[in-house]
Amino acid sequence: MKLKVKSTDRVTICGMPGTGKTTFMKNLMQGYQASYLYDPLNQYAEFPRHVPAVINSREEFDSYCRRIWYRANVCFGIEESELYLNQGKPLTPWAARVIISGRNMGIGVVANTRRLAMLSKDMFSNSEHVFIFRLFSPNDVEYLVRYIGKEWAAVVPKLDDFEFLHYSGGQVGRCPPLSL
Repeated sequence: MKLKVKSTDRVTICGMPGTGKTTFMKNLMQGYQASYLYDPLNQYAEFPRHVPAVINSREEFDSYCRRIWYRANVCFGIEESELYLNQGKPLTPWAARVIISGRNMGIGVVANTRRLAMLSKDMFSNSEHVFIFRLFSPNDVEYLVRYIGKEWAAVVPKLDDFEFLHYSGGQVGRCPPLSL
């Protein structure tokens, strides 16, 4: 399956630990000429990245978003994005700029999250692509029903490792496990 994901697109990747999210994100980010990652778990040594001193510091994250804004023309990957782009809190000022207006600066955003229902609606609703790996939390699955329908949401808890659904433009497709 060929997917066209532009370097300026907003992308959400979601799923439980061990289902293939990080592997998928690494493969996706390799395709971009300029990419930077916010890497709180120190998993992306092969990429230009920032490993925060304090994992859940929204201030440190906002400071890095400011650097991304002025860097421009880059795809910005955010691991554990629910920590920084949490729907229960307003986006920090620079994160809001990057997510809402970054496209005008040539900035793409890839948010990787374990908990889709906790991810900022600003990030999710601006995503041109959503890659859904296995989720089984009732809140996350129910959240998906609004977007992909009950039939597709019922598939999500049954996906195999590295298998995912792709949601874009109101369409859903099932994608086989990645061949690495």
